[in-house]
Amino acid sequence: MTSATSPINGHVKKSILFLNHYLPADKGTLWVTPNEMRDRLVHCGVYHSLTVDMVTNALRRSNNGEKILWKNEFGKVVYYVPSIYPKSSEQPNAQRFKAKGGREQRIQINPERNYFKSCADAKHHLERVNNALDELAEVEEERQQPDSEAPEEETQRQDTETSEEEMQQPVSETSEPETNVDVDFEHNMDMQMEQNVQREREPLIQQRESADLWQGPEISPLNSNIFMDCNKMDDFIRHATCHSAQCGMQLKLIERDTKQGAAVKQVWICPVCNKKLCLLNTNMVKTAVVDRDRKFSRMQPEINLRLAGSFGVGINMRKTLSFVGGKLGIKTPNPKSMMNLNKKVR
Repeated sequence: MTSATSPINGHVKKSILFLNHYLPADKGTLWVTPNEMRDRLVHCGVYHSLTVDMVTNALRRSNNGEKILWKNEFGKVVYYVPSIYPKSSEQPNAQRFKAKGGREQRIQINPERNYFKSCADAKHHLERVNNALDELAEVEEERQQPDSEAPEEETQRQDTETSEEEMQQPVSETSEPETNVDVDFEHNMDMQMEQNVQREREPLIQQRESADLWQGPEISPLNSNIFMDCNKMDDFIRHATCHSAQCGMQLKLIERDTKQGAAVKQVWICPVCNKKLCLLNTNMVKTAVVDRDRKFSRMQPEINLRLAGSFGVGINMRKTLSFVGGKLGIKTPNPKSMMNLNKKVR
């Protein structure tokens, strides 16, 4: 807890919270506890003298109405995330716990070390917090210094302080307007800071509102099911979500390759920076066995080789492909191609 004369005033508390707005989108969108928030701020450039109590006090005093950080609770633990991102129904357990078994998993919440020092937008908040921590350290150091004054000097100092208090008593009534001026200045600074935050959030809000207005090339839908590697799907969703959060617009599907049997390749593009992200439902592998008419083995979908290998144990290939492709509607390789692949499986 800090006293009324502490350097950790209302502006510093808000700067502690606003620093979370300038983190990279892939880290800023993660729900964190006050302890993790303190460790992450120190990792990004805030002095180590920042304590968890300071962060907790800032959350309690300067986050009224969740204007700076959204608040969520799971398992009696409170988590926070910057309010510049849309408030969704996603719970912290979706990031912290595995869906199967409910075991907690490690997540990387920190960007590169001293990230705020290379971020020009966060510079004024970082300097305000670090300067306040320096002033607080000086105050604590002066308070802990031993009293080495002589008795005579101490008596003189007390007499001087008494005379100064007597001189200040008649003018005590005139000191009240100064307090009112400070209160008004504090209020004006708070209003100006809130206006600056709103001005910074307007471009992001406008980009999100205009996301559906972008008209890019569309392709015909694929009316079938596919085999899917869950790890590849999870990685693509994570990268696509982070990129959309950074650019503020949704990705568009511009290409789909279905010419490699059960493998399906999708190409998505960002309409803001034109970066392309690819989603492939299976791994591409190269076998040690070469076809009779070829000199080298080439890359091919792993799912095709797995299907071809299952037909060597007495399973009827045509009936299986007819059931999987017809009844289940799953995209499978051509039977003729499967016969050629069957020669490579040992």
